Amino acid sequence: FRKQILWLLKSFYFPTKDEFVDACLSGKKWRGTILTFDDGLLDHYQFVLPILKEHNLWGIFFPATGPLQNNRFLDVHRIHLILGGLGPEKALTALNELILPHMISEHDRADFESSTYLRQFGDGRSVTFKRLLNYLISDVYKPKILENLMLESFGENSIPSIDGFYMSADHIRELFSNGMVIGAHSVNHPILSQCEEITQEEEIYGSCDY
Repeated sequence: FRKQILWLLKSFYFPTKDEFVDACLSGKKWRGTILTFDDGLLDHYQFVLPILKEHNLWGIFFPATGPLQNNRFLDVHRIHLILGGLGPEKALTALNELILPHMISEHDRADFESSTYLRQFGDGRSVTFKRLLNYLISDVYKPKILENLMLESFGENSIPSIDGFYMSADHIRELFSNGMVIGAHSVNHPILSQCEEITQEEEIYGSCDY
């Protein structure tokens, strides 16, 4: 990350936070580079903050608030952890053993095949695993499926702790006190385009309120 920052500093202009805010409020055109960091991961506090301070830079951090509110992994990260723990082939096999026909509608399947994940790169099994969980399986069934797959990946006593994965509220306060901007990134990090309007509002306003 330090090497990336040094390269960016040589190659691009970084506006100050005041310049950026002024451009946003006034509508003035500007050219520059803004750093953003999603999801509220702990390495943003451990590694990103010290290096930004070292170079007198600022960034916008978008933590999802679910882990802070309910002490649980976001589904998007459970998917990644399962793929890392089992590997794509075993993960997809285990998932297929848990899926029942009523969990996926034919309408959703047809829409999915024609429009989703068309630009994602990666091995076929990983992409299929993500497709199924992100687009095809109903949110009614997804939490239990992910819970079972996490147990299969790590065992009951070895599931990673969210304390070693996400920033705490105190970490986020420290980011703010060091000149970073904190933005909203939903509560549970769902694919908002797949959510009902009321869920979209709950996710967006719930994150902002927190």
